[in-house]
Amino acid sequence: MRTLLVGTCFRNELSSPYSGSQFTQVDGLVVQPGTGLPDLMGLFDRLVSGLFGRGHPWRVRRGDYPFASPGFAVEVACPRCGPGCDECEGRGHVEIGAGGMLRDDVLTAGGYDPDRVVGLSFGCSVERLMRLTHGLTDIRELLVNDPRLLEQFDHACLPVGPSEKGTDRP
Repeated sequence: MRTLLVGTCFRNELSSPYSGSQFTQVDGLVVQPGTGLPDLMGLFDRLVSGLFGRGHPWRVRRGDYPFASPGFAVEVACPRCGPGCDECEGRGHVEIGAGGMLRDDVLTAGGYDPDRVVGLSFGCSVERLMRLTHGLTDIRELLVNDPRLLEQFDHACLPVGPSEKGTDRP
């Protein structure tokens, strides 16, 4: 099984310029024989290269997650770093996502035999990635429904016109 899930998430926390209480989460799962940590690291490398450019420094840090063991946070070299950097608070790296190997009990609950298959999971926030790659200073700007904000992402806009059924798209 290979799947990519996208949905709106809500957290019971105060929003800040760096993280929001509402965000779009992208989660992926791969369950198959013969997959492993090198595949997950390759996926992380493709993600970082695609978003920040080939050769952009990144690393993984061990993390504890309820469904994965071992679990890892993916961090990239801070794209805005300088003296007194508010983005990374002087650490030099910022977290962009997480992933890991699915625990055996998760595979079993999903109807898979952990002796026959391995599971990988990964996830990230679309808004966090947009903020870091497009120079936004406040993630909350993405929720204000101001079309002027979206106009700066002209490559991401879809053409508006009649749909196949003849009705206009919103």
